[in-house]
Amino acid sequence: ALTAANGTPFAAALEVDGGTPSYTWSVISGALPTGLSLSSTGIISGTPLTKPGSYVVGVRVLDVYGYYTEGTVTITVTGSPISVSATTVSAQTGVAYSYALQASGGVAPYSWAALGSMPAGLSLSSSGVISGTPTLAGTYYVAVQVTDSAGATATSTITINVGVALAISTTSITATTLIDFTYALKATGGVSPYTWTAIGSLPAGLTMTADGVMSGAVAAEGTYTFAVQVKDAAGTIVTGNITVTVKDPA
Repeated sequence: ALTAANGTPFAAALEVDGGTPSYTWSVISGALPTGLSLSSTGIISGTPLTKPGSYVVGVRVLDVYGYYTEGTVTITVTGSPISVSATTVSAQTGVAYSYALQASGGVAPYSWAALGSMPAGLSLSSSGVISGTPTLAGTYYVAVQVTDSAGATATSTITINVGVALAISTTSITATTLIDFTYALKATGGVSPYTWTAIGSLPAGLTMTADGVMSGAVAAEGTYTFAVQVKDAAGTIVTGNITVTVKDPA
């Protein structure tokens, strides 16, 4: 009885009592696990690449005068079956995306294939990487299959949530000189909550919070343009210009 780890180099010498050396060994029934072979000198060696389990093989050994005996050898291949890690991933329309699927067990390396249609703009490579720029928002359920180097397969369904890309929807604000006002900047898409930052200088008298609320009063009439940045909960950052037009009622 022998034990070999799947995907790991292995070697063991069979032994026989009696007879007259030298001995010649051969397999007479059954089959060795894929990746292993028996030499005429009685050495089972190689790297098993097969499903874990027990394999029973009949062997014969001849001595130098042609006398022989037969027996069975049980080889237990250890290791866990191949499986796909359950996955839910999120992407945004118009934003380049990349994600590597994960498998465990079996014998690496793995080869991947999508059994269903991928979201528009995305593809799955044979190495298990989902990549591309999605174009249509929605929730997609895609069956994928992974095959290990021993030929074992596993199938699972992954969920791909494609949301609307983050964008700043506020572009202009109107105010009156010396009159206090409050205005909440607006963004769409992405993953809320949002965090706002002023990149340029705000008009004198105005402030902006991280929630995107601008408030205060501007003394001088004019048109003021400055840049702001919004960051969503997924870490996506978008920058845009805001124009504040301040009018004197007189």
